[in-house]
Amino acid sequence: MNMIKNVIGHFGENLACNYLKTKNYQILERNYRLGHLELDLIAKKDSQFFLFEIKTRRYYQTKSGEALISKVQTANLKKAARLYAAKNNLNFTLIHFDLILIIADYKQGAVKLEHYQNIF
Repeated sequence: MNMIKNVIGHFGENLACNYLKTKNYQILERNYRLGHLELDLIAKKDSQFFLFEIKTRRYYQTKSGEALISKVQTANLKKAARLYAAKNNLNFTLIHFDLILIIADYKQGAVKLEHYQNIF
């Protein structure tokens, strides 16, 4: 089951990268690790920095995109972002946090991408 989850996650990250490139984002990092913390995607657009959390699901959920990230995950993302900002001499308060939700309905052969901006 873990292998399937990894394949689905990788598929979603690839779709997210392709989508962001079409929107003129420059992908700086993928799966950036800071100890046990991870940032899915780090991108830059118009001299602004964006951290993307990518969620890939095999079915549609009734939760809004923002509700897919728990309080613990939010705290970990902010912690990782602070570390990344310090390491790269960036102003943490100017970093944008976005979420990309990908719903891959294999039975229908359809994929939907939702981009939530400034989630926290």
